[in-house]
Amino acid sequence: MASVCWCRGKWFQMPTELPKVAISTVLLPLPFGFYVVGFAIIFFPRLVLTRHFWTDTQRNEFFRKEILRSMAISSRLEEIIGNPKSIEDVRLPSLEELSGAMLVALARVYSMFPFPGIGRRFMLRCQTMRQLDKVLAESINSLTRRQLIFHLFVRRILITEDASDAEMRETLADWIKFTNRLDDAAYLCAPIFFNKKKLT
Repeated sequence: MASVCWCRGKWFQMPTELPKVAISTVLLPLPFGFYVVGFAIIFFPRLVLTRHFWTDTQRNEFFRKEILRSMAISSRLEEIIGNPKSIEDVRLPSLEELSGAMLVALARVYSMFPFPGIGRRFMLRCQTMRQLDKVLAESINSLTRRQLIFHLFVRRILITEDASDAEMRETLADWIKFTNRLDDAAYLCAPIFFNKKKLT
């Protein structure tokens, strides 16, 4: 079960990792390109290296900053959906019928590029995340701390920096209950309301 979680989790890293690999591939063959990439690796490792080369501290710091950034810019998404007080008040059309403004706002929350076909990518994300939630419910007690942190990150769930493994497991279990009966559009908006609920 844990291996399935790991494989599906890796799928979500692709949109952010591919540009780094592509840029390095283009720069390295150029004159002095090796030195530019080498300089960046030494002084700006997170801009060049994929997460496979980061330390746990660097990875956790990046995850936390990304989640905080998502929360900070989520106000635009809340405006578009009418500033509902709770997730139960969210009334949205199906993913195929979401407006362009809504898709762009969602893309910003999830650090995705709003290129053509973003609606289909969100549909695929929902399908994958729901399957991942099912697997997670069965294997949550066997996950390592690193895996727990990653599962919180892909769902954009904020936790305290000193959260214990038990607290992270409890938070993920609460998330599964929180999103169990939501439609796909509401599921994508769920991190905003889940984090607010935890903070109140």
